[in-house]
Amino acid sequence: MKRALAFLLLAAGLLPRAHAAGSCSLSLTSSQLVDFGTYTSAGPAIEGSGALSFLCVPDILSGLTVPYSISIGAGGSGSFGTRRLSAGGYWLNYNLYTSAARNVIWGDGTAGTSKVNGSCATLCTVQVFGRLPAGQSVPGAQYSDSVVVTIDF
Repeated sequence: MKRALAFLLLAAGLLPRAHAAGSCSLSLTSSQLVDFGTYTSAGPAIEGSGALSFLCVPDILSGLTVPYSISIGAGGSGSFGTRRLSAGGYWLNYNLYTSAARNVIWGDGTAGTSKVNGSCATLCTVQVFGRLPAGQSVPGAQYSDSVVVTIDF
C-alpha cells in the first residue's frame, strides 16, 4: 500500500496545476499626483514631485516579482507635449516626467513619451516628477488637471 500511495503522489505532482496569475493594484494616498504649490508668473519655474503606490502579488509558480509598465494619460489638454492645469477658462502649462532630471515626458510610449517599467513583489512606490514653466501670466485660482494612470502587469 505504501508503494501505491507514493506512486499516486508522484503522478499527481506531474499533472498541471491551476494557479492564480500575479496581480497588482494601484492606490493613491491622496487625490493629488503632484502638488506644485503656489505659482507666480514673475517667479521661476516650479518643480514638484509625487508618488504612485501599488501592491503586487507575484505568481508563485512563475517568479518572485510581477513585471509592470505604468503609463499616464495626456489629461485635459489631450497632448503629451504640453499638459494643462485649468481654472475658469485659464490654464497653466505643465508636464510630468519619469525622473528628477525632467528630460523624458511620462506618457503612454507614443509621441516621444515613455512609460515607467519595473518589477514589484510587495508594496512598491514610483516617483512622479512635474514642472510648471516660468513666465505664464494667469489670474490667481486653484488650477488642476485629471490624468489617467494605467498599470499593466
